[in-house]
Amino acid sequence: MKFIFIFLFASFSSHSLNQSSTWAEGKCDKLNNIYEGATRDSYNRGAGKPWRHKQGDWLDAVLQPQGNKPFAIINISNQKKDTTIKVDTTLLTKLWQKKVLPNHGFFIRKAEGDKSIFHSKDTNNEQLKPLLRVTTKLKTYDLIATADTELNLSTYTCVNKNPYLNSYHNIMIRFNLKHIKEAIISSSLHLSLAKSTQPSLLHIFAVNIKTNSYLKKFGLVDIYTNDESLKHDKHVLYYENFDDDQWRDKWGVSYWGSSYRITDRNKHEKFIPLNKSALEITIKKGKHSGISAHFPFKQLSLNTERIQSAYFRYNIQFGSDWVVSSGGKLPGFAGIYGNESYKAGWGGRKSNGTNGWSTRGTFSPTLSNENTLAARTPIGSYVYHADMKYLYGDEKSWNLDDISVLKNNIWYSIEQYVHMNTFGNNDGILKAWVNGILVYSQDNIRFTDNPLIGIESVWLNIYHGGSTTAPKDLTLFIDDLVIASKYIGSRIHTEN
Repeated sequence: MKFIFIFLFASFSSHSLNQSSTWAEGKCDKLNNIYEGATRDSYNRGAGKPWRHKQGDWLDAVLQPQGNKPFAIINISNQKKDTTIKVDTTLLTKLWQKKVLPNHGFFIRKAEGDKSIFHSKDTNNEQLKPLLRVTTKLKTYDLIATADTELNLSTYTCVNKNPYLNSYHNIMIRFNLKHIKEAIISSSLHLSLAKSTQPSLLHIFAVNIKTNSYLKKFGLVDIYTNDESLKHDKHVLYYENFDDDQWRDKWGVSYWGSSYRITDRNKHEKFIPLNKSALEITIKKGKHSGISAHFPFKQLSLNTERIQSAYFRYNIQFGSDWVVSSGGKLPGFAGIYGNESYKAGWGGRKSNGTNGWSTRGTFSPTLSNENTLAARTPIGSYVYHADMKYLYGDEKSWNLDDISVLKNNIWYSIEQYVHMNTFGNNDGILKAWVNGILVYSQDNIRFTDNPLIGIESVWLNIYHGGSTTAPKDLTLFIDDLVIASKYIGSRIHTEN
């Protein structure tokens, strides 16, 4: 095993090992139908982050995904209620400290026998909470769990604040080791039984949340010293920096809502322009739409053939007061053909292969303070396509990297790519990048089989709902909007 770890240390050390673990107990509120936490399907449901395997992902002691060689074994016989079970976890905690593995916590699975029920960190008795005892040369640390939960296999909901952990389901427990600077000599996990139990055997693995190893690709921005120079590139079909008031003249049928060109700081929203100016958009309290503007592709085409593929990038910043409890729409591509008989692709006008389609962006409810990604807003795609099952669009979480969960008061670069399907085939492509990092990729979409339909427009749509209106004024800012036939790329490199 020694040789295996030497090899695997080299292979794992190139990953982003210093980031905090993002699986979350989250807010789990049945009354208000809020389920943010880890479930059988997601490690952070509120942020739209799915497991690769139902019931969770783990690494075994030879770092094999979903492997069967545990780091440690919990052997339970006929112990009584409140008995504390201790198990040696030195090997795994040393790997965490040495950054061979990111510390996403312990993953506990029942291997044999009856279920065991333990006290969780939410029990009222401090002496019975899960504890990790870590010994170094200088001292012994008794760490209380910072997060624990079970992945209930019978429901899509999460179980935060449950005082018990039931090993009938897979269990996750995480401890914070960041404050232990000296080398770990030994560690042991202490779990207290909540009831007497029959014999069982539990295996301990490492929670495995695989980070996106995508390398940033060369884009048009890498050719020039500033974004404004992009407008001279032969691959750029349209560039807008909102530095004058004539930009609206280039757009088609549009609702301008509460959108304004802003040239200085908005102190209330803590906005600072990227360049000279930007577009400020507000969804007013009690309203749905901040803007709904279409840039028509027909003015870009030199012939009557439909445009098959395009890239669209814009920079966005949510203002200080951007906190939403329900979802809405962000800019994206459209082929809705509102003036034609084959119009579809928005507002419950279902796509069916003969009519329109769209791939707007979407935002989800801002995450609560109980989430590891607290106060951030997840974004994704909202897709009307030929194989959709329901009247309204399919929501696609951008789940390949946590950078797609946006903080307020920070500029982000959002880029989307659409390639239309060949008629009758599920080979259409939709991709998305945030700050040059790939966050979504799908290559099996059937948008339409109608030869009259292509990419009709870029849809600059900021909309609250669904059916719910904005609970207060919600303001965001957009700048440096680009449409191109080649990958554009990002000049923003904000770490999330």
